[in-house]
Amino acid sequence: ASAPATAPATAPAAGSTPPATNGTAPAAPATPQVPNQ
Repeated sequence: ASAPATAPATAPAAGSTPPATNGTAPAAPATPQVPNQ
């Protein structure tokens, strides 16, 4: 829970400006980050 929460939080912050897209933005970065974890 902690690891996934940190990854998506950083991705949207660096790439996505609107935090409202939290659910959509992390969806894309989640793919490359999954293998990393």
